[in-house]
Amino acid sequence: MKTYKNYKGRINKLNGIAKHSEPEEEMAVDEDLNGQMWVRPRSMFKKNLVSSEKFDAKG
Repeated sequence: MKTYKNYKGRINKLNGIAKHSEPEEEMAVDEDLNGQMWVRPRSMFKKNLVSSEKFDAKG
């Protein structure tokens, strides 16, 4: 599981890519450091990344 920093400065873990049942659009499933899960269109997830480097999320 990769960890990314988004444009708001939050660190999220990308859990995977899923497909929406109706339009079959690819969706990114990610999780913040508090365990809150988020789903958004994959294109939106990629657009909101500041860095695709792996971060050490300890602490």
